[in-house]
Amino acid sequence: MRAICTLTLVLLFVASCSTAFKLLTNNVNDKEHPKGFGTARHAVIIGIDGFGGEYLRNVSGQLPAIQTFFDYGAFSTKARNIAPTISAPNWAGYLTSMDVTQSGVYSNYWTDVDGNPPGEAGHLPPVSGRGRPQTIFSAIKEQDPSAKTWILYTWNWFTQIAKNNPHVDHWYKCYDPCRPGESAYDCENRQDWDVTRRTVEAIQNDKPTLTFVHFDAVDDAGHHTYWGSDVYYEIVRQKDVQVATILNTLATTKTSSGNSMLDETIVVIIADHGGYRNGHDWTPPFIAEVHVPLLFKGPGIKNVDMDKLDYRDISSLDMPVTVLNALGIEPGKYMRGRVLEEMY
Repeated sequence: MRAICTLTLVLLFVASCSTAFKLLTNNVNDKEHPKGFGTARHAVIIGIDGFGGEYLRNVSGQLPAIQTFFDYGAFSTKARNIAPTISAPNWAGYLTSMDVTQSGVYSNYWTDVDGNPPGEAGHLPPVSGRGRPQTIFSAIKEQDPSAKTWILYTWNWFTQIAKNNPHVDHWYKCYDPCRPGESAYDCENRQDWDVTRRTVEAIQNDKPTLTFVHFDAVDDAGHHTYWGSDVYYEIVRQKDVQVATILNTLATTKTSSGNSMLDETIVVIIADHGGYRNGHDWTPPFIAEVHVPLLFKGPGIKNVDMDKLDYRDISSLDMPVTVLNALGIEPGKYMRGRVLEEMY
């Protein structure tokens, strides 16, 4: 009888331990990856230079393609960028999920050579190691060497990230020069259209895992007229048509599984900064410069206005880790943003 009781106690102990182990394992697995992990097979990130959140809110209803992110996706027009509120540090933030002191990208004059300064008193090397900072491209390729990566852009600075980068499979910069009598913003807009066409070809022919696209004309319109001018908003409407062109290409391109590529893609619209009058990086920082849009649409993403949630800790640095999470890729060791789980 004692033996039977002892055996019963042992079995109960083993069962309870097994149950506890399963519960513990489940909890670990639940916490191992944030919501949305692995929900997408592709990502398209569209960057619109100079398109501040304050200015987007003024005309969102007039932009049919971008409006779909408000109607069906998760969005913020009050995400905060990083200081200084100029282009290169903020685009580097989107590419690396690091702020300026971590990426080392301190100004628009930063080059990849600055990432490997000759001495301690020179430029600031990135915390991820000398050279280029760790990027969203490197995180993807290091974990999935078969992934395909593209970056297409109008602003030449991105060449510092793209050229001779083993983690960028293909890059494209429009070098078509401005024409006699052509305004700077019309020239940039024409170049943006060229980048759009090349993006369409890349999606149709290569179906990249990650496609990063940069348009520059809105920023030029702000500088040469002023932020919020008629010219500024006319160029913004051109960006909406370009976004629509990319979305339509995703919708009509079939993946290897026979699905529309759009159904398997997280699409993001971002901007590096806004502006005030005809410039930015003023002191103190103005809301019109600091607030930037983060717009998401894709598999599993619900329709939510993230600006109406109880907290306001949404940062531009959150975008890259959120996209990586959707692709089933762990964030890089040095990335500082958080996954925006509230989208799912």
